[in-house]
Amino acid sequence: MTEDSASFVASLAESIVEADPDTRWLVAAKLSEVPGPESEKVLISLLGDPDYRVREKAVAVLTRRFTREVAKACLSGMGDEENAGRRGASVSLLSKGGVLGTETLVEALASNSPDVRLAAALALPAEGAGPNAVLALERALLSEVDANVRAGILLALGRTKRREAIRPLLMALEQSGPWHQIHALEALGEIGDPGVASRLLPLLDIPALRRATLRTLARLESPGPSEDLAFRAARGETDSELISALRHCLSAAPASTCGRVREIWTAAPAVLSELLGSTLTSPEQKSDAAHLLALLDVESAAFLIVRAGRTADGYGALNDLPVERLNDVMSAALQEEDPEPAFALVDRLKGTGNEGALSPLLVHPSPLVQATVLSLLPAGAAPLGEVMQILAEEDPETVLPAALALSAVHPQMPLDRVKRQHQALLDRARGADGPGRSAAVTALASVPGADVDEIIRHAVGSLDPAVRAAAAGAIGMRDSFSADEILKLADDPESRVRAALLRSLARLGERKPAGFEADWRDVLIYLADDSPVAAAAGEALMSLAGPERSRLAEEMLAQGDSIRRAAIEEIVRTGDSEAAASVAIAVDHEDLDTARAVLRALEIAPQPVAEDAAAQALADPRPEVREAAAELLARRGQPPARPSISDALARTMVEEREPLVLKALLKALVVAGGESALEPLTAILARERVEKEAIDAATALARRHEREVKRLWVSAPARAERRWAAALAAAAKSRQEERGAPS
Repeated sequence: MTEDSASFVASLAESIVEADPDTRWLVAAKLSEVPGPESEKVLISLLGDPDYRVREKAVAVLTRRFTREVAKACLSGMGDEENAGRRGASVSLLSKGGVLGTETLVEALASNSPDVRLAAALALPAEGAGPNAVLALERALLSEVDANVRAGILLALGRTKRREAIRPLLMALEQSGPWHQIHALEALGEIGDPGVASRLLPLLDIPALRRATLRTLARLESPGPSEDLAFRAARGETDSELISALRHCLSAAPASTCGRVREIWTAAPAVLSELLGSTLTSPEQKSDAAHLLALLDVESAAFLIVRAGRTADGYGALNDLPVERLNDVMSAALQEEDPEPAFALVDRLKGTGNEGALSPLLVHPSPLVQATVLSLLPAGAAPLGEVMQILAEEDPETVLPAALALSAVHPQMPLDRVKRQHQALLDRARGADGPGRSAAVTALASVPGADVDEIIRHAVGSLDPAVRAAAAGAIGMRDSFSADEILKLADDPESRVRAALLRSLARLGERKPAGFEADWRDVLIYLADDSPVAAAAGEALMSLAGPERSRLAEEMLAQGDSIRRAAIEEIVRTGDSEAAASVAIAVDHEDLDTARAVLRALEIAPQPVAEDAAAQALADPRPEVREAAAELLARRGQPPARPSISDALARTMVEEREPLVLKALLKALVVAGGESALEPLTAILARERVEKEAIDAATALARRHEREVKRLWVSAPARAERRWAAALAAAAKSRQEERGAPS
């Protein structure tokens, strides 16, 4: 440290003696920029500050500068009997200190103070803990005499999630009293190795351990205990813990096991139906009963589940019914005004290629269900009469999806059906103003024919602003309108009509149909119009800018929020990579929507520009920006040119706490993940519940880095080990299919 730096730190240290909490917080923040032991000493002193905000800031700064001296100070701080704040901050800092922090917490297990030992046990395992931490905890368990500390160590063994911890936990089950046995059971549930389930079954006969054992079996989700639990249920043991354990065991069991359970527990339909229909049953108990009815494929299970109403997971039990029962689910959903059962069926079929089976839901009483189904049905799958009836009902929620369904065709569709669909739209578009006419005009935009152009021109003169706006938007899909014709219409008194016309100008500018001529200067006057019109003008300006687009894009960054965002969003539609690169400087823009728009535009930017911006955005404090950065990497769909992108993804994953951002990061791993992402992904795969995106990421990484994954697999935590094994198998199968070899 230089003399000036030492003097600066000394002045800061003096300034906090009588300072208020805000000043002390600012000092901690300023010291983050000053390296060296002197600044660390001041920060260490702030770990005992009376204000929790100052302590948190000191912990955050020292986490990035964690040294042996800091660890030693934290070990001392854990024993500060007079300052609870210092004790808590010291433990928090050690838990974030990686391997060195773990070593220090393990050292604290040998303290003479049971309070220090308990605090260390509750903080372990820290980040970066591995097999050595398990060994240290096991040794501490053997020598520990304090009952509370022993219980804390047992739970810490479970939090390691490692198979190595199973042996000492099973020993604790055999050699300890009920208090520690219950903690050992909870720890085994945390590890989640289904292989220990059979070792736990004898404990069900010990009243003091029965409840904890059943809860652990539920977390293990092993099919092995299913029949034993079914025998107990048949003897009348139908308490909530046993029902929950049986439900989770069967969720991992093959159909043959479910069949044997049905034979063993013949009273299951009556018992579960009573639980499901009782007003005394909690939502969680109802959920377990509903799932068991579905897993056991009880007759009329779909009707019972729907009739019982929402449970703790809504109507999730319907997903456990075999595919042969989907007609029952459909019938049950149509008998309820509540749209949620119908949406459960929609979620199950969406993306499966079997969306046509949803067409009976078009008669559901909920307009929202009708609209959703219409948007999902393949062209021609909906009964024509029902779609025309929905269009005729003029319901604002359903009329547009119905009109779009009538405009959709596919090459194999009978010509007669195509004509009838389009004629229905033409008839309604020529009819009286109203939601139906607006929807029909919008849908006709994609239908060829001079008669359609005539209808759209006529609709532009409607007295109904909604119809004029629909026609103005439809113009952008037609090649028979000139720029002059559109600009003449742009003096409409309704701002939404003017905005729609300018957006149509932008769409035509992108396609450049024969004879279409327009200059970006023609729309400059509209930048001073109402906000929606100004935004549309910014969009049109970028579309028409041509070779000047890059320069104008950078200039548009100085415009108001709506204009700036619309202009940036237009860049992607133009496909101008140079223009996309020119707005990369705004990736950290203070306006959140602008920053996200820039990241979307960078999808078409040159790879180095896009990757630099993505790496910067992954470190942004705003979760929405981090999510957009991950989505950018996933959408580009190409491996990164430099390993630093995988490193940035890995760093963000380690610290990410927002579920939606984490899901986006996992999707990005499928495309851009490298070796550095394996360890963070392993930590996610070790969780009790993981998203499908994590499994997809594991499979992708197993394909690209098979050798490294195999090395990691043998030492991964129990749940992660099983999931990596499945990913390796899926990757091998995929490679075989690509080579045309038998799987």
